[in-house]
Amino acid sequence: MSSTLTRGRRFGAALAAAAVAATTIFAATPAMASGPGGLPGGPGGLPGGPGSGTGITWMSQPNAVGDLTVGDTVDSYLMAAGAVSYAAADASVADLGLNVDSTGHLTGTVADVPGAYAFTVTASDGAEGTSDQTFTGTVTRVEAPDYHPVWLSLTEPSGTVGSPYYFQLEATNWNGSMSVEENDGSFNFPPGLNLDVERKAIFGTPTKAGDYTFTLVAVGPDWTLRTPHTFTIHIAEAQPEDPWMSETFTFEQGAQAHELINVPGATNVTFGSDSDTYDLSIVKQGGKFYLDGLFTTYGGWGITLNATVGGQQYEKTLYGTALQGLPNFPREQTEFTGTARVGEEYSAAIVANYEETLTLEGTLPAGLTFKYKHGVGMITGTPTKVGNVSFNVIASNTRYPAAGETRVFNGFSINVKKGKPVVDGYALGNLTAGQKINHTFTGTNVDFWQTDGTLPAGLTFNRETATLSGTVEYGDEAYGGYYDFAVIGSQEKTDDTDEQVYRGTVTRHHDGGKSNPVITTTTRDLGKMQQGVPYSKQLTSDKDVQWEVSSGDLPAGITLSKSGVLSGTPTKYGLYDFTVTAFNDEGSMAKRFGVAVRPPVSVNPPGGMEEGTTNAGATITVSGSGFAPDSDVTVVLRSNPVTLGSFTADSDGKVEASVTIPLNTPAGTHHLYFVDEDGVEYLISEITVAAAGDSTDVIPGLGFEGAPFLGVAALMLLGGAALMVRRRKVAAE
Repeated sequence: MSSTLTRGRRFGAALAAAAVAATTIFAATPAMASGPGGLPGGPGGLPGGPGSGTGITWMSQPNAVGDLTVGDTVDSYLMAAGAVSYAAADASVADLGLNVDSTGHLTGTVADVPGAYAFTVTASDGAEGTSDQTFTGTVTRVEAPDYHPVWLSLTEPSGTVGSPYYFQLEATNWNGSMSVEENDGSFNFPPGLNLDVERKAIFGTPTKAGDYTFTLVAVGPDWTLRTPHTFTIHIAEAQPEDPWMSETFTFEQGAQAHELINVPGATNVTFGSDSDTYDLSIVKQGGKFYLDGLFTTYGGWGITLNATVGGQQYEKTLYGTALQGLPNFPREQTEFTGTARVGEEYSAAIVANYEETLTLEGTLPAGLTFKYKHGVGMITGTPTKVGNVSFNVIASNTRYPAAGETRVFNGFSINVKKGKPVVDGYALGNLTAGQKINHTFTGTNVDFWQTDGTLPAGLTFNRETATLSGTVEYGDEAYGGYYDFAVIGSQEKTDDTDEQVYRGTVTRHHDGGKSNPVITTTTRDLGKMQQGVPYSKQLTSDKDVQWEVSSGDLPAGITLSKSGVLSGTPTKYGLYDFTVTAFNDEGSMAKRFGVAVRPPVSVNPPGGMEEGTTNAGATITVSGSGFAPDSDVTVVLRSNPVTLGSFTADSDGKVEASVTIPLNTPAGTHHLYFVDEDGVEYLISEITVAAAGDSTDVIPGLGFEGAPFLGVAALMLLGGAALMVRRRKVAAE
């Protein structure tokens, strides 16, 4: 049963009604004899309490009172049928703060005795019959709520001298009143601030910097409960006003910047830590500071500057945009004219600045194509038709499209000439006095003919028809029966020539079918010798002969075999003059030769490498000396030969150049060579390539990576990129 006041009253009324009903029943029922132990004595008898020997039956069960709460008011009836009066059997009920009267009315206020309880009540039938019932349950204590104020505004904002300050105070269970706790008789409150109890706020304008700690006490609704809280307000010194006026700049890629840094009163402006990111400088003109520089890229940018005003430094990060620049062509290419020849491979490179693509406008010479890749417009191919062809190349980017209002283009022309002149050979051989000659020389791409040297006596050369004709005469005795001349073919409006050289002897007559052997090898045929380079040359005659050196000295290290082989390795450079004799049973012939042995080629270790190791795509330097003056020298990378560049030796025979290892070079060991115009190779160094590259990033056949800004010297007209070595063709005498 409930122990609360309300529930107790309802349950007590119900028990009272039941008691009245039971009394009525018992009064209307005749008393029955009791049997032993209070059991029914005969038909119609009512049951008695356990062991009571009476007719009392408890209607309130042991748990009828139920669990109780400290402080609750109990107002209940304990009922037993047949009972006339009730009484507490022990003092336990009184310990609970309760009382049982003679009518079984349980009343009182539950005492502060938390825990299990048990008390016994005795019911009496008015005679000698009684019955006991023990009631059990639990007493619990309910903690009273805490109505102390609770501060909610625990984080106090900082303030600045001279700047308005406001702090709203908030708490729960607060009647809005508060008091101040003084420390040593003082209240450490920020000067210039006010504590407004009605507004529950701290506000004002701080006048002095410092840390201020004070305690406020919030008062509860009953004016008895109070909660203190200690606050600390930091007041900072007033900061000077930011003097920076500049916020952003807009630059254009490729345009020279000269922007005012607007900081009134600044005595100095310097870069922050990110100054190396851009090619900018700070200049001072007329007491003002300017940001100068050249943006080579475009897009957003940011840079930190420090300005000094009144001895105080003020840092500012400025942001801006570099607009895409107007494309342009290097000055060296503004009047580009290339020269090509029919049938000869041609290659030229065109570059621009700030472009995203180059587009051909017009038509190239027949046989040539244009392709833009990796920032370079490459014109390659083999011309097939003579003529001067002009065309445009358009440089464009996103901001300045090829079809936009601002078109950037440059005019170019390529003059395709005929191929170089070539004079066909003719075996003139040794001549005999009285022999008739009538031969017309032929050639390719020859416009003019002429001779140089001394023709055999009796012969003439027609320059219009290129015909050598006449009857051979022995000629001047002083000339000794020899002839030596060249037939030269040249071209109109060019300095290009080709020639065939003829040397031989003129005999007076045939002598019994026998004749002296004729040496058909010429000085030109001996070619070039170089100190330290193996040499071998077979001397030739029109007959089967033996050979010997009859006068003069062969180059040191060179010997002449009886079979006519000049061979060996020259050991000393210089000029050598010697005479060899060819002889057999029919006679002999002596011939004088002059030959120059060039100094040895000396190569230096390549630069730009560390311990012989480099990377694909890296640039290294090579140098050497001892080459023929003004001769063509090629740098080749092996195993699979790749030409890295062709260069021209200076007047002293020296070569110094930079070459790039192609990006598609396989990792591993390779060899660098110089190759002179005679095809002789000179090992520069063994190198190790540490990383392989991507073949798509290499301009085919050039051995260097394409880039938007290649050196002009390397990218200007590459016509005749393949090494062309001019040679004289020497006919048999």
